[in-house]
Amino acid sequence: MATVAGVQDLSGNPQATPVTWNLSTPTCPCSFWTDMTLPAVASQADSQAVEVGMHFRTHIDGYITGVRFYQGAANTGTTPLAISGWVATTARWPV
Repeated sequence: MATVAGVQDLSGNPQATPVTWNLSTPTCPCSFWTDMTLPAVASQADSQAVEVGMHFRTHIDGYITGVRFYQGAANTGTTPLAISGWVATTARWPV
């Protein structure tokens, strides 16, 4: 838990009341989504490949060691997996 009190703005005005919040460190491996997070559309009939992605920025150095993606039951395409739900892949080398 952390509390900030006695802070002043650039004009010297004091903070009205102390502010308290809880800090936590995530347990890794980390993920943006939980196992219970589901896409609005689980499967989409595509006639061509679709590239999807996500940008993120970190404030500390780290490594990406794998990727998780959601595969709907009707998404067969070139993926050799016959499962539905979250699928995890591991990188050979961290990037």
